[in-house]
Amino acid sequence: MAKDKTTEIVDPEAIPEVPNTPPAGMVNLNDLAGAIGASVAQALASQAPPRKMTFGEYQRRANAGRKKLTREVFQNGFRLGGPGSVDNSLTNEQILLLNQITHTGRYINRLVEVILNVDEAEPVLNIRYNNRSKDQALTLRGHIRNFTDMLQQIVADQIEEDKETEEREGRKREVRERSFGNGKATQEARAKASA
Repeated sequence: MAKDKTTEIVDPEAIPEVPNTPPAGMVNLNDLAGAIGASVAQALASQAPPRKMTFGEYQRRANAGRKKLTREVFQNGFRLGGPGSVDNSLTNEQILLLNQITHTGRYINRLVEVILNVDEAEPVLNIRYNNRSKDQALTLRGHIRNFTDMLQQIVADQIEEDKETEEREGRKREVRERSFGNGKATQEARAKASA
């Protein structure tokens, strides 16, 4: 009867030791698999579509460095800037100009009306002009190029009005300060008396 190889007992010390490093000229399969895996991962990462931006991230990026309105602003009844506005595309320059408007008045040959309501809980700025018909729009277009130009003209006019008002108030103050006893004759009499 032939000897069964499975029943044969092998001495563990008799088994030759297998080295972990491959012989010279051969490549270790573990290193090869790691190198292939790293290059495949790098290729997949470079071919992946760009990461989608969430709406919150988009809003934070769009509003970074953006100026803020100091009051609610309406243009012909439509709210400008801020939540609930029809168009949130105000530039920083336009926002600065809107914040510089100080009082109510009619500007640009009385075509544009500015109403500043400060009596309410929060101040509200209304800018109104007629542009319903083509004739009205063309008349307005003959005086302004765009919304920014209109705001620049309004602010410049208000600065001039403020200077005129300050000069007028200064003259009134001088008249009030010149009361009885401060006239030219009284001053001359005092000068003679003290001499």
